[in-house]
Amino acid sequence: MDTPGNGDYDHEVAGIGQASDDSEHFDAQGTGIVRINTPSSIGTSEFLIWGHDNGLLNSFGVTDFPSSQGVQSRIERVWRPAETGEVGTVTISFDLTAVPGSKTASDLRLLIDTDNNGIFSDELASGVISGAVNTSGDIFEWTGIDIDDELRFTIGSINATQTPLPIVDRAIITVGASPALIASRVAL
Repeated sequence: MDTPGNGDYDHEVAGIGQASDDSEHFDAQGTGIVRINTPSSIGTSEFLIWGHDNGLLNSFGVTDFPSSQGVQSRIERVWRPAETGEVGTVTISFDLTAVPGSKTASDLRLLIDTDNNGIFSDELASGVISGAVNTSGDIFEWTGIDIDDELRFTIGSINATQTPLPIVDRAIITVGASPALIASRVAL
């Protein structure tokens, strides 16, 4: 998982699991925006660990999304898990507070690279999961999700107007704006 060939998904790594001594940790977020908990069938020496590729939390310039499934945008950042054993289904929450703009649960989709080819635009319905619930503030969760070993995942939107994830706010980038202002808007 943590090699240049696999995409270096070594940012804000967290994990759940049960050790051979039966010590357990079934709810983890670490310092990132993804929280995974409530594994349905985790057993001894089974683990799910994830990290991201350090992509930006915006959709500016991202064209790799499954438009055939109604998805109109996705954030650039991608997460990749490593699973030892079978932890079953889990609840995945995203704290989108750091993602500027409006967010509507009914627009959000959990995108899973089910064929593990690193491309989201070819995903069929099984890799585009609706059902996000806004639990509080900008925290959205999906329950009953089975993410297998190494299958990348990210967040998309079926309504780029209402839930853009965000596209750069072009109204703020004006003629004569300082490069620092422009960079701060692009690197959201």
